[in-house]
Amino acid sequence: MKILHISTSDLGGAGIAAIRFHEALLKQNVDSNILFLDCINYHRPNTYIFNRKLQKQLRIPQLPELTLKNYLFEKIFHKFSTENERIKKQIRVNQLEDQKLAIDAQTKFEVFSKPTSLHNILENEAYLNADIIHLHWVSGFLDYETFFKQNKKPVFWSLHDENVLLGAFHFKLDSDRNIDEYGVIDQQYTQIKQDSILNANSSITFISGADWILEKLRNHNLSKLNREKVFYPIDKSLYRYIDKITAKSILNLPEDKPIVLFAAGNILNFRKGFDLLLPLISDTDFSGVHFLVMGVLKTYLDLPNVTLLGKISDELLMPIIYASADYYILPSRAEGFSYGMSEALCCGTPVVAFDVADHKLFLESNNLGVVADSVNSESLKNALMKCLTGQINFDSKHVADKAIEFFDSEKVAKKLMSLYKIVD
Repeated sequence: MKILHISTSDLGGAGIAAIRFHEALLKQNVDSNILFLDCINYHRPNTYIFNRKLQKQLRIPQLPELTLKNYLFEKIFHKFSTENERIKKQIRVNQLEDQKLAIDAQTKFEVFSKPTSLHNILENEAYLNADIIHLHWVSGFLDYETFFKQNKKPVFWSLHDENVLLGAFHFKLDSDRNIDEYGVIDQQYTQIKQDSILNANSSITFISGADWILEKLRNHNLSKLNREKVFYPIDKSLYRYIDKITAKSILNLPEDKPIVLFAAGNILNFRKGFDLLLPLISDTDFSGVHFLVMGVLKTYLDLPNVTLLGKISDELLMPIIYASADYYILPSRAEGFSYGMSEALCCGTPVVAFDVADHKLFLESNNLGVVADSVNSESLKNALMKCLTGQINFDSKHVADKAIEFFDSEKVAKKLMSLYKIVD
């Protein structure tokens, strides 16, 4: 049985998750394959990259041909010129819309995506050879209407955000912030997506490690479709418990100060909440704390108690960074299920987060972290102070051992195999 994972990109949390699901299955001798629209770093066996240049795979809007029949219709009804002008106008509208979105994406929202695509996955060789389709983050790649109408293969869909429940936006946070300007088109996109999914010609099973997303599905128009809880897989031989003194020594970090780690692909992403952490970094109450900031920061930050790590792509280095921190701080205003949180926990680092997503239930019930009551800097400060002053204590080895119970890639792969109906 051939499994095909489909992901727009190999980058970002969703791209990494797709790769790790794929690799976890390969280790269980499952015939797993992965198809990307854009692939920057991941080039290993069973990997396919969508060929944009193949005309048969790229559905470009065509202007009508001037045939004899069209010529007669033009003479009588002006049909040819009317259709010609309609298509040209639509192309111009799309170009202007894309230009505006490129500008607004800098400040107003994180991601805006359409349920339409020029790319025809259904004609790709990797798709044609597959028995089961496992979708991941597929914005800009999947054309909802044609795919769900024509596909007859079982679909499993890992939800990395709220996009399947929304229209153009990927978190309700952005939808609410932009409702006045983009509310109408967002609703139009929502309708296209829901109609396409509900009228699909194959079974669809939604997958998420986040209970809150599964609960939203339960109370949504898509509630009749299958839902399964599956955590993101993590390789326990890589993301593992490392003694904190050893990790700090390797990175030449102060061993006599608490280390607090913040990480985001784009540090200034509004959703990730670095602006809510910044007052704590500058607060004299935390002058004895050393902060690590990992990710891309397109501005200057000069504070004596901060080490800017930049973007880290080395998977051998990542566990050492996680293990060097005494606490992983997650001030996100919204999250699916944070991969950074999962990785930090597997390396024995407890988490301080806001009460969004599943954080309160998951972290506090398993003694894996502390959750701030409100989404603001003062509440975040109080939560972190509870840790630093010893009001709440964590055993790093316990944190690592407990976390891997949830995220072990072998366990996750076997859960997927059971859903796929693959007998081990």
